[in-house]
Amino acid sequence: HRTIFERAANPIVRLSMDGTILDCNHQVERVFGYPMSELRGQPARLLIHPDDHARLHADLADIRELETYYRRHYRAIHHDGHGIDIEVDAALGQGAGGDLEIICLVADVSARLRSERLERLSHRLLRIFHEHDQLEDLARAFCDEVRSSTGCAAVAVRGQEPDGAAPWLASCGFP
Repeated sequence: HRTIFERAANPIVRLSMDGTILDCNHQVERVFGYPMSELRGQPARLLIHPDDHARLHADLADIRELETYYRRHYRAIHHDGHGIDIEVDAALGQGAGGDLEIICLVADVSARLRSERLERLSHRLLRIFHEHDQLEDLARAFCDEVRSSTGCAAVAVRGQEPDGAAPWLASCGFP
């Protein structure tokens, strides 16, 4: 089991029944920025945004009392202070000494959620473009927003008038 634990692509965190970090794999440092040795013995809430502490506490109580599996989204805090969106799959397991513990598989979903937000923004903006006469100006504003949100060097939107004539292009960041 130890080899799987150490070689997993995602962070794995083992918690005591009271939510104290017993152990974690090397991927925790990649996602959260904390060395493994610094996390052992710390409460799991150290990694979670304060606004999510109550929910984490309730989820840990549920998994202890109901002996259930759960998948939850939490806002986490990287060691350097920036926010991270994570999904946690947690279940009861049995430790090497036979004691019950909570095993958490963690996935950093920040990029996926950012992409989903940009996709929703794109759909809203495209509806606005379609409903307004000043499409080119709105398209340029959209390009600027996507560029600043994603860090892309350049963004372009190509459109065409409803009658099929006069294609146009709005862009930013191109030479």
